[in-house]
Amino acid sequence: MHIDGKIEDGYVIICDEDHSFVANHLGLAVECTHCGRLALGVDLAELLFSSYEREHSTRNDAMETSTVTISR
Repeated sequence: MHIDGKIEDGYVIICDEDHSFVANHLGLAVECTHCGRLALGVDLAELLFSSYEREHSTRNDAMETSTVTISR
């Protein structure tokens, strides 16, 4: 299970790529409304934030390695 994004109604959560559902909030545990699978809210949040960190560090690395020097 992982958080796909935030919408007005809550968090869009993908459960094993088969189905998705909206959770109003991340509590102690989140239960899939289709199959009953459980995940800890803190684990879902950690996955989301670690993916943001990877994305931003990749962008920063790309910006640092693509510095161009122009001389006249």
